[in-house]
Amino acid sequence: MLLALPADEEVICYQKEFGKELHLITGEHCLVITLTGLGFMRYGSDDDEVMPLAVEESTSNGYCLKIADLFNIQFSQFPCLILFRDIRSPDHILISLKGLSKEEVAEEMRELFSVIKQAVKEGKDPLKAVESYSKRQEFTDKTKATWSGIQTFVGKTLEKVMQVLIEANLK
Repeated sequence: MLLALPADEEVICYQKEFGKELHLITGEHCLVITLTGLGFMRYGSDDDEVMPLAVEESTSNGYCLKIADLFNIQFSQFPCLILFRDIRSPDHILISLKGLSKEEVAEEMRELFSVIKQAVKEGKDPLKAVESYSKRQEFTDKTKATWSGIQTFVGKTLEKVMQVLIEANLK
């Protein structure tokens, strides 16, 4: 999940303009979702027309703040990407996208999802591969974003949060 507030224009621009690319590079290995008033939108379905509207609605209405609150992510950590091992796992990596242009966000996403794709291809744990890659990159200054190590939201998974949010929207 990409989390951004209205002032995070470059990340919002990336989501709107490069949503199709994000869908292509995440492929079958990752699910990228955006929270809207109607529920969750996933990249790959009517990206060119619907997804930019979903991103605008999500950002302008602050829906990502619900996710941030549930996972104890501070406003000062925005914009960021939360990468989960699986929707049923509390293990995640937080990637800060602060101060990046939309082109730099695109570069980071390509790098990140290349690491994930390779890990899946080799039958390795994607989060561990991302964490290992991040540690190696700290010494080369190749990445512009800050990639955290694996963290755990005790008792919280994306699956449970999605259930809570869906139930809240139904009431």
